[in-house]
Amino acid sequence: MKKISQSTSGFATLEILIALFILTTALSASTLVAFGNQTLLVDSKSNREALELAETLLETAQVKALTDWRGVVSFATSSARFESALEVTSIDYVTKQVKAKVNWKNSYNINQHVTLSSLITDFQNTAEGDTCDPTLSGDWTKPETKNTVTAFKNLVSDPAGNYIITNLDVYHDRLFVTANNSSQNKETFFVFDVEDSTNPTLISKLDNDLTLNTGLNAVTIASTTDGVFAYVASATSFTKGQLQIINVSVNPPVVIKTFKIPLNIVSGSSTQGTGVRIAYKNGYVYLGLSKTVSGPEFNIIDVRNPNNPVWVGGFTVGSSINDIVIHGEYAYLATPHSQELMIVDISDPSNPALVGGYDAPSSNTTGSGKSIYLANNRVYLGRTITSSNPEFYIIDANQPRTYTPQVLGFKEVNTSINQLLVRESLAYFLTTAGTLQFWDIATTSDITSYTTGLVLPQNSKGVALDCEKNVLFVGSVPTTGAFIDQGFLSLISTE
Repeated sequence: MKKISQSTSGFATLEILIALFILTTALSASTLVAFGNQTLLVDSKSNREALELAETLLETAQVKALTDWRGVVSFATSSARFESALEVTSIDYVTKQVKAKVNWKNSYNINQHVTLSSLITDFQNTAEGDTCDPTLSGDWTKPETKNTVTAFKNLVSDPAGNYIITNLDVYHDRLFVTANNSSQNKETFFVFDVEDSTNPTLISKLDNDLTLNTGLNAVTIASTTDGVFAYVASATSFTKGQLQIINVSVNPPVVIKTFKIPLNIVSGSSTQGTGVRIAYKNGYVYLGLSKTVSGPEFNIIDVRNPNNPVWVGGFTVGSSINDIVIHGEYAYLATPHSQELMIVDISDPSNPALVGGYDAPSSNTTGSGKSIYLANNRVYLGRTITSSNPEFYIIDANQPRTYTPQVLGFKEVNTSINQLLVRESLAYFLTTAGTLQFWDIATTSDITSYTTGLVLPQNSKGVALDCEKNVLFVGSVPTTGAFIDQGFLSLISTE
């Protein structure tokens, strides 16, 4: 028998050990690869979901901009796995940069993030005069009055006249102010350069009708292919016309048309059927009148040819119209009617029809609808002062065709809200009590004071409010006496 040598036996043992080592290493490597692949798969899934979440945030903002430009604002949210945020920055009057950001931690507890960015444009409203930046900037817990214009008696040719500030609209660094007066043939339309908000400068003034008019009640500005126009609601007697169109592309401005609604449509008097409020949308003026003798108080006028306005339709409210906001195919009206909020379908301008509204608690003699703002698919309604009932309501605007809209929140502020603005979660109330108030409406069921309100000059009554960029423009008149030299234009911001 052949014997195996000791040296040969040693080599065999060594080979077995090497083989076992290789097998063990291979098995270990396979195990690591398997578990590594599982981790990779989990992280890849998280990466994909984060990217999809960012894309959804961005796409949602783009869609929202088509119907609710003011509602596209910054916000943040979180879940068990992701923290996400939409950051919105205004570039100019009609352009915003939106950034969708998503943060999370991978399987190794390392922070990960993805950011997508886009520009959105307010294509629907590039012609309208609302240039208020809905995105807050600066510290609005510390608002400041940057300037107040008080010496109006030096701006008019008849300082002894009885001039009352009635309304204002700011558009592309120009502030347009309307006023009433007790004397005919005196200036009632003023234009200020407010590019430097700390130093407003009067650049023109206008007697808007050399023979007939005693003043104006409201103004809205819009840009058209024919120029930039001020559409103003006339406060003159009914027989002289309720709408005027002023070309403000030139200096001094020029009245190009005074329009009276035909007598077979509206019947009025020296105090009934006069222009009170006005809005503009896509070539149409929406004119609210004081209560008429007969005929509609809400009127739609085609102004696509500014030299030839045409009345196309109207709706009888039965009372004066205190404020008008146009949104999509609906007009939202604030009235002293039993329904303080009335919603009118204007999809067919020749046949506007009431489709919804809200009757807030209180009798018909108190708490009439005074002011409206619409943003974030919500209607913000301000009322005149009531007895133990809220003056401020937040109403869901997602279903306008209902007489029982959902009330999201309300607040009693114990003063009339003559005008209001909403920017993100901050509401501004311009009041009869001589204050500009600031309210936090982030939680609609718990509306709270945001900061101490600003007292208007000499505790004057607030009558007009608008904003451009991050600056508020406030018009107020004294509660005793009505001279415009005692009235005020205040410019307020945080910058």
